[in-house]
This record gives sequence, structure tokens and C-alpha cells, in this order.
Amino acid sequence: MRRWGGPTSPFHATPERVERFRADNRVDERISGTFLGWDGPGIGWVDFQGTKLLARMASRPEVGSRLHFLVKQLFPDIILQELSSSDLPGTFPLLQRLWTEQSRLDASLASLWSSVMSDNNLEQGPIVNLELDPTQGWVHCLAGPLAAWRKLLDQHTEARQNLQRLYTALEPINAELAARGIGRFFALPWLSHRVRGAGLLLGGAPGRAGQTTSGPPGPQAVFTCTHPLLGQMEMHFVLSGSHLGWTLHLDLEALPSQTIASVSDWLQRAFPRPLSGALSFLGVKPLPAGRHSGLLSRLLLASTPGRPRLHIKV
Repeated sequence: MRRWGGPTSPFHATPERVERFRADNRVDERISGTFLGWDGPGIGWVDFQGTKLLARMASRPEVGSRLHFLVKQLFPDIILQELSSSDLPGTFPLLQRLWTEQSRLDASLASLWSSVMSDNNLEQGPIVNLELDPTQGWVHCLAGPLAAWRKLLDQHTEARQNLQRLYTALEPINAELAARGIGRFFALPWLSHRVRGAGLLLGGAPGRAGQTTSGPPGPQAVFTCTHPLLGQMEMHFVLSGSHLGWTLHLDLEALPSQTIASVSDWLQRAFPRPLSGALSFLGVKPLPAGRHSGLLSRLLLASTPGRPRLHIKV
């Protein structure tokens, strides 16, 4: 069975990508990836957080669908178990629909952002710019895209329609979050020219299992996205109590130590600890357990693995 594509493949999963996948994942971890397209009968490309690999699948997903797998083995071959919708909790179809609509909106925006940003004299780039002067640029960085976003929606009917579909897909997600007492999730597609899947959870995520009331409080707000340089990232905001401030959470195992140190140093300079009042930057920390599945999956899908219906190799 093939482990990566040939030279004519549009993605060509090189040995370096395979090694990156091994470094980023652990046996018995549940991971998710985005289906990119078919390479042959029953064989398709899946994007695992930027690592594109070839997988044999029994399901027939649409392009852009989010797929879930259980990591069974990493050496000598990578062996995953594909999880079907029936193997996953009842909230999985809700998340699947949301991811599909996010992909649809991203696709419709991809060809529109550059012209709109150019018309508004705005530069495109990552939301965290390691070379940005800490004393300048933040109002421009965050406020400018909002004006461009409103202009884009005014000019393009398809983008407005896809945005409404995304909001409709979010309604049952937020109903489930409310039923569990977690909070409410807001999509932030106006940041899609810089990051993917941006969203804000207000009300906060539950604390760690076994956490006592005397321990650090859980966040009251969580910003989440996939950054083009830093990968999956979350910002956790504690808005009350003695631990007032925010932390940046990254997949530390997948990033070079120099990058982590650079980000931490830059943020410390950009957000010096105030004497009182404003939120403090409290450092860079690892993503919570289940980091590769994303915030909503971590909150809404059961942690115990389902019954895989197919062993696959990538």
C-alpha cells in the first residue's frame, strides 16, 4: 500500500512530511484532518494541520470535509483508524456541518481578499508579526480588516450567503454549548486573510479534570485559530480574580525552541505587565490535551475513542 504520492501528485507527501506527522502526534490520540481530494479509487489526500498525507478510506467525503482518525501506530508504518459518524458522539454531525461551511466560506473569500485589502491600502500578513514594533501597528492590524470585511460583504453576494450559512451552522453548536454550561462561540471570518478558523468562545472552557476550586481559574474567554507560521493556537483570557491576564497556547512540541522564545519575548515587550487595570500577558504555554482536534472538538466530542471501522495507512 502506498505511503506517499508520486512526483505527479499535486501534494506529494514527502518523507519529511511523514516525519513531521510522527513528531506531531501520539499513539491513541484522536486527530482530525481536512479532506483535499481523491488520488485514486478509495485513496485520497488529507491535510493534518498542514501535513498532507495520502490515506485509504472507506467513507466518501466531500472536498473540505473534516475527518477523524485514531492513531494506532507510528512505526514502522503510520496506521490510523478512520472514525465514522456513527462511531462519534451526536455532536459530530453538527461540527462536520460547521467545518464544511467554514471551508466553503474560506474558498469564496480566497480570491476576494487580496483586491479588497489592496483597495483599503492594507498589508496581508500573519496576525502575530514577529518583526512588528510593539509600540505601533495594533490598531491598524485589527481595525483595518473590519472596514475591508464590510466592503467585501457589500460587494459580493456569494460571500454574504456563505457567511449566513456559517451562522446557521453555528446555531446548534451554541445550543449544545449552552446546554453544557460552557459558553457561546463566535466565528471571526473577518480575520481569514491572516489566520484560518478564527473564533472566540465567551463563557470559557471547563477547567482540567480534577481541578480544585482553590486552583487557578479557567478562562472566561478563548480565542482560537490556525496561524500560518505557528500552527494551531489559542489565547486564554482570565478576566477576574487574582490571575487576571491572558496566555498564548501553542503546540510547543511541533515548534522550534527559537520560534517559541522569539514569540514570548516579543509579546512580553508588546504587552508589558501593567501596574493595574489592563490584562497582563502571562506567558506561552502548551495547548490543552486533544490539541490537534481543535477547541470545539475538545469541548463537544467524547474523549473516549469510538469503534473504528477501517484500518488505514498513510
